[in-house]
Amino acid sequence: MTPEEKFYKEQDTSRQFHGLSADDEKELLARFPDKKYFEFVYDKWINRESRPFDQKGIEQSYSQWKPWEAWSYPIDDLIRYRHMILDNEEMIKDKKVADIGSHLGIGVLFALHLGANRCIGVEPFEMKNTLASLICEKAGFTNYNIMTGELRQEKIYQKMNGFDTAILGSIIDMIPSHYQLIENLAMTGIGNIIIEMEEVENSENDVPHIKWRYYTDDPLHHGPLVKKGGNGLHGYPNIAFLKILLGNFGYRLQKRIKFYVNTNNQKPTQRSVSVFVLDQVDETGKDVNLKND
Repeated sequence: MTPEEKFYKEQDTSRQFHGLSADDEKELLARFPDKKYFEFVYDKWINRESRPFDQKGIEQSYSQWKPWEAWSYPIDDLIRYRHMILDNEEMIKDKKVADIGSHLGIGVLFALHLGANRCIGVEPFEMKNTLASLICEKAGFTNYNIMTGELRQEKIYQKMNGFDTAILGSIIDMIPSHYQLIENLAMTGIGNIIIEMEEVENSENDVPHIKWRYYTDDPLHHGPLVKKGGNGLHGYPNIAFLKILLGNFGYRLQKRIKFYVNTNNQKPTQRSVSVFVLDQVDETGKDVNLKND
């Protein structure tokens, strides 16, 4: 089987799993940026050991790089970013958006493409941020800022004061200090928090619960709050825990959806997107987000 045939087969398997029609896929693709930016950063990241990662090297790589004609957005990624970004357009378009744990800048690029007024991406790894800045620039955007910083650094949140929306894509389940993150975000007054994460056992339990995983081989410090060494502690909270945690800072759950990725594997991974909004109370004590009689 050729690489093209393998890719097409995987795409077809995922389409069938998600029940995605050709028209639905075409409509989704029309709302996303050109696939070449997504393809470039992941190709560059996967092959980072064998290629220069400084600004000059990445610029040269981009100028010489040719997209793979057979490639398109993986179906799983279309589904994931539809739930996380497109389905929350009213919280992103014309809004100020912060992507916490922005990885390779895809979430920032998607938010800008959807019409965000301004975007900030926060990521602790400089090499990722170089890639993120490059694709946002090449896509023609200037209204963004990619910051190198860790979540425990309170100063990074000062740049988010007055922002409308925070996107937490695959970060709440990669850190040990959930309270610290949400407390820092709440201090900015941010109105909406979109949490995308992996679901584990007890996810629907009414009892607040966190499943802990300790990674002893984490050379890139995927656990952002790990100060030293190659280890990472990840905590996977269930929805009951998140509702209590965010409720402590005045946020309530507005909506939640679960879906699957890795649909070419025998055991697909379940993920979710939960949207929390900050309750606002007027001078009479009524919640202005609700229809009061």
